[in-house]
Amino acid sequence: MVSCVWAAGDEIDTAKRIMEEALPGELERLGEGLFLLAYENNEPVGAGFFAVPAGEEAPMLGPVAVKDGYRGRGLGGLITRMLIRAAYDKGYNKQRVRTAEGTEGFFIKLGFKMTDGRIMERQGDITGDCE
Repeated sequence: MVSCVWAAGDEIDTAKRIMEEALPGELERLGEGLFLLAYENNEPVGAGFFAVPAGEEAPMLGPVAVKDGYRGRGLGGLITRMLIRAAYDKGYNKQRVRTAEGTEGFFIKLGFKMTDGRIMERQGDITGDCE
């Protein structure tokens, strides 16, 4: 069974470790924000990040990272949908992501459209399971 929680305390370090292993160097660009941690059978297997950069109207979601051995099972989509839902629930109708080359298709499936450079945007709530 998969569950997701907003990371606190030592869980933040766990989320950062998962991100650093899956996406080396991504943590360096993150500012203040919230980490979402995904567990499968009580083992941390994925993480996502949510922040509203200063002066921006829309939150930046991601990076989203899933441990080797757990990819291709929908966990990245689940984490991203939960980040979208959290942004929408906090009153942000627009959400943004910074994509890595080759990941655009993943985000297009979730309703994002390319806007500028590596930035994609979407609007509204998300359908599908967020639990």
